[in-house]
Amino acid sequence: MKEDRDYHEMMIQAFQEYFKYHNKLLADCNVTAGVKARFWLGKIKEAATLGKREILKTNKEIKKSRNGKPGRPKRIIKDK
Repeated sequence: MKEDRDYHEMMIQAFQEYFKYHNKLLADCNVTAGVKARFWLGKIKEAATLGKREILKTNKEIKKSRNGKPGRPKRIIKDK
């Protein structure tokens, strides 16, 4: 769960920085702002990759717990 927060926070910060520099680029046609915007796009991609790895890891754990059976677990019907 801590990793969840880490890559989410990293992605939020990267989005904020990207939009800041992207707006500067559009407003001023500033080349330096364009370079920094591309840098932050790379950071967004890194955070997304970390999130994807975490999701895949969780899915593997779930699949392993079901002994490799696909789909939802069978419904347990209790006698009344």
